[in-house]
Amino acid sequence: MRVNTKIFKSANLIRLFVFALLFLAPSLSLNAGESQALAQNKVYVVMSNTAHVYHSNRDCKGLQNATHKIKQVTVEEAKKMGRRPCKICYGH
Repeated sequence: MRVNTKIFKSANLIRLFVFALLFLAPSLSLNAGESQALAQNKVYVVMSNTAHVYHSNRDCKGLQNATHKIKQVTVEEAKKMGRRPCKICYGH
């Protein structure tokens, strides 16, 4: 009995993909607050005259040392405040 190697390789590739999805996807998921913020187009800003960025993630390390109030606003509001996307959150 001869096994079609293309089918065998495809099946192994599919198994590998499913495995990766099952074990890696949970670590890449957003928490409920983050996903709701993104769905509502909300971001986080530090209410300071020296702050220049907005963050998609409240737990961003760029917010760890903030001494002023952190406020949730829309992206549009953040841009009107002269803010740009955080390089840590947005990877730009």
